[in-house]
Amino acid sequence: MEPLEPMRPISVAVDTRTKTPLWKMAVLYPAVTSVFMFAALTTRTGIGLVVLGLVIFAVGASTYAMSERRMLRENSGVRVPYFAGPPVAPRHVDLLAAAGMPLLTSGAVLTVRASDTERPWVFISVLVIAMVLAITVPMVVHNVRVKRTESA
Repeated sequence: MEPLEPMRPISVAVDTRTKTPLWKMAVLYPAVTSVFMFAALTTRTGIGLVVLGLVIFAVGASTYAMSERRMLRENSGVRVPYFAGPPVAPRHVDLLAAAGMPLLTSGAVLTVRASDTERPWVFISVLVIAMVLAITVPMVVHNVRVKRTESA
């Protein structure tokens, strides 16, 4: 038998990401919980609270979209399953997603409760459609782009 040739050394990029500091989680979770509790328990109505609810909804949607974008960038070139976790998930907890989805929901709840309309289903349906689009559209676009590059 012939001896094996020596293997070439390979270089792997060092993972520079660190765990999320505990202080960020200690600040974020009570703050998001407080916003949600205010949205769920308030009995006040008025245009000011409706606008506040829409602002909270927009902040939550943009925060969650930033989380989605980062996750899709980390999985570039790989299809992301729709009903399972991504193939590459380096974070144990993604704080953008952990803040984004509760804020998105809180903004929707506050907007519907503060509007005090006779037909709250109009607000609810518009906000649910916006939430579903914020979650699914980036993933669908990513998977279509990956499929195109695989077939080309």
